Amino acid sequence: MEVKERESNIELLRIFSMFLIVLFHLGYHGIILSNTFIESNIYINNIYLYFINILGKIGVNLFVLISGYFLVTKKKYNYKKILLFWLQILLYSIIIYLVLTLVFKNNSIRLIEALMPLSYKKWWFATSYFILYLIYPYINILINNLSKKDYKKLLIILTVILSIWPMMINKDIECNNLVWFIYLYLIGAYIKLYIKHTRNKKWFIYTAISFIAALLLIIVLYRFKIDYNIIFGEYKYPTLLISIILFLSFLNLKTNNSKIINTIGKSTFGIYLLHDHIILKNYIWYKLFKVNELYYQKNFIPKSLLIVLIVFIACFIIELIRMTLEKYILLFIDKKKKEDKYEKKEINI
Repeated sequence: MEVKERESNIELLRIFSMFLIVLFHLGYHGIILSNTFIESNIYINNIYLYFINILGKIGVNLFVLISGYFLVTKKKYNYKKILLFWLQILLYSIIIYLVLTLVFKNNSIRLIEALMPLSYKKWWFATSYFILYLIYPYINILINNLSKKDYKKLLIILTVILSIWPMMINKDIECNNLVWFIYLYLIGAYIKLYIKHTRNKKWFIYTAISFIAALLLIIVLYRFKIDYNIIFGEYKYPTLLISIILFLSFLNLKTNNSKIINTIGKSTFGIYLLHDHIILKNYIWYKLFKVNELYYQKNFIPKSLLIVLIVFIACFIIELIRMTLEKYILLFIDKKKKEDKYEKKEINI
């Protein structure tokens, strides 16, 4: 999952990406629209909704790109991190199950589902990402046995098949999330191995231009009642391209090492688990914040940003408590192991 030495520019990107994802979930899970193009009379809110939908897809892409960037140079299979990764998912699954059943009296989830969250797809991203983490060493073997030329050819072929061709025919190719994650991993790894970083601010200019272009294109598509997913769908090339440009922008950002940024960055996966459980998310967006009602108000945009910030901070505090407890538990276990080892030596003597 994570590296020991954290780069604050990348951790800042994790934070930004997760904020985009939470913002996307506010719109995607919190608002019900029957026929936005025809029935809605709140133009600005609609454009905003479509734009944050794109941002959420970009946020997901960024997380996997970051993984490919860091993990490609990993040579040892870290079983301890895999176990801790799984325990984190399991812990939140059980806690959420208890909250749903005891507090909200919701019996739609069974105990077996809480104990096997990945098998029952309580978090689609966690399921695909966990599998990716299990197989990444074998992806690295493939990468290490490819020349730069062949690696580039592979990426071009996959880009055409998975991203460009579906946009041209307006139909997604037979692709699932895991295949897409492997593809993004390969891109992140290629950037790590072959793209030099110059700390050039021009990438942020490219990012700004791409965001403005995307927003203007959304307005045009909305004006002519064309589904924006034709161009900005989950696997479509413009969404992918903006993700890569934004990734390169933060990669070339010069920042001092910040413990605060690194800690928040480390907590982002926990923030995802807490706010996007398949059942709990309905309580957050519909019942707690009543996003669907706020959507039809003129001040929806600033309120939505405030709500996302509140959710982000609340989830961060909970995850920070979990990380702190995990840290002390691991220290206690290590200390106990050392003491046992010392006692065995004394006995042998």
